[in-house]
Amino acid sequence: MSMSLTLNDITLLESMLTKSQAIQRVADNMIAAGLVKADYATAMFDRETQISTFLGNGIAIPHGTTEKRDSVLSTGLKILYSPQGIRWDDDNIAHVVIGIAAKSNEHLAILRQLTRVIIDESALDRIKAVKSAEDLLAILTGQPVVSEETTTVSVDREFTVSIDNPHGLHTRPASMLAKVIKPFVSDIQVTNLDGSNHIVNAKSLMKLVSLGVKSTHRLKFMISGADAAEAEQQIKQAIAQGLGEDIRQFKHSTFIAENQ
Repeated sequence: MSMSLTLNDITLLESMLTKSQAIQRVADNMIAAGLVKADYATAMFDRETQISTFLGNGIAIPHGTTEKRDSVLSTGLKILYSPQGIRWDDDNIAHVVIGIAAKSNEHLAILRQLTRVIIDESALDRIKAVKSAEDLLAILTGQPVVSEETTTVSVDREFTVSIDNPHGLHTRPASMLAKVIKPFVSDIQVTNLDGSNHIVNAKSLMKLVSLGVKSTHRLKFMISGADAAEAEQQIKQAIAQGLGEDIRQFKHSTFIAENQ
């Protein structure tokens, strides 16, 4: 990965922790490193009440709310590794807890880098086999294995929408979008026309985040299946409504700027 990550950023846990204890521990590590102010821990717990930060493949990425960006002093990561695993939500078990401190939209690049490393299905087995900080560092800094399946079926629906969320498609709106898309039986793929243009499965939270979607970026959806029309309608509606965020003021500001 292009960002700097060292063995000093990784803590191997010797005892089992609860989810709350893990969030507090990684927050304390970020505070001690001078990445964030003392009140950032509260912002991390607030974020968790809004939506789970469990990413998948044994990875959780607790971070503060956008309202507490002023508590971030420097962009960086602190990582906990639990061999036993930490029960995060329902049946989700986190072995790697990555505390993220990011100023502005820098967190999107961090998330994109991380998800490209862990996006392959073998990542969880590799993570469970970690015996040292060096092992985990090798996984997180290795070359990403991204294998997107191609399809030859015809596309029933194809459309492009703009993301108006001021901070782009970060974890919370991406989770909301994946939640809308998952129930459909149709194959739903998406690409960021203003990004790398690689096509991913829109039902996967990790793959949505890996697109690195920033504000005003255009997403092109390609849908094939029996409920394609309904899926298109629901996706457009969810994005237009802000994916759980209030985008009305931002859309108004953008309209004024474009028409000045």
